[in-house]
Amino acid sequence: MGKEPSRYAFLRKVMELVEDYEGQNNPQDVAAFTLWLNNKVFPSYSPPVQPQALFTEGTLESNIARIVGNLYKYTKQYTKKALADSPILTLDDFGFLAYLYFRPAMTKSELIKVNLMEISSGTEVIKRLLKSELAEEFRDEKDFRARSLRITTHGRTIMQAVFREMGKVAQIVAGNLSHQERIQLLSLLNKLDQFHHQLRQHPDTKSLDLDLLITVLQENKFLEPE
Repeated sequence: MGKEPSRYAFLRKVMELVEDYEGQNNPQDVAAFTLWLNNKVFPSYSPPVQPQALFTEGTLESNIARIVGNLYKYTKQYTKKALADSPILTLDDFGFLAYLYFRPAMTKSELIKVNLMEISSGTEVIKRLLKSELAEEFRDEKDFRARSLRITTHGRTIMQAVFREMGKVAQIVAGNLSHQERIQLLSLLNKLDQFHHQLRQHPDTKSLDLDLLITVLQENKFLEPE
């Protein structure tokens, strides 16, 4: 017999992986198989997550939301350590000042919008930055009625030191993921971030309740109907 065609060799390899997965009494679930396959193809130094553990409590989606929320809380805790010796008080303050660091100037509304905050909360962040003299307010040369914000020399000096500490936070948050896993995770997070960015731009987002919002998402093909 001749050599087995490459496409059949590939299918045979896939079937062997499926048999291996089923032989471990894993759940008959595509998402669980995908996770198992990802751990097998891209192994890390940490013990692999068992697919069964994903579905013991709540839905797949609720667990994603819970874990994303947990990661945000962990990040806030690490950030508190990074900002301990600086006049920057919170993660939000850091985010606002980081945008000003890399831009000549921004209006208050632009700064609040890009940081995904409500006007009242964003205004309080801006007040803290102005009071600490990390940012300053000035009148726009083209429109004298408009007032913009820019980082001060003092704020720039502080941020240069804080960036080093926040780099350590980033390393800790990435945790025990391998380089390949970090690339995969970043790709997925970017996809999810783009989805929510589009959702936020929808004119009805703020006025609709959750059930109606899901209907709007389905009609616009953001979500597939169940």
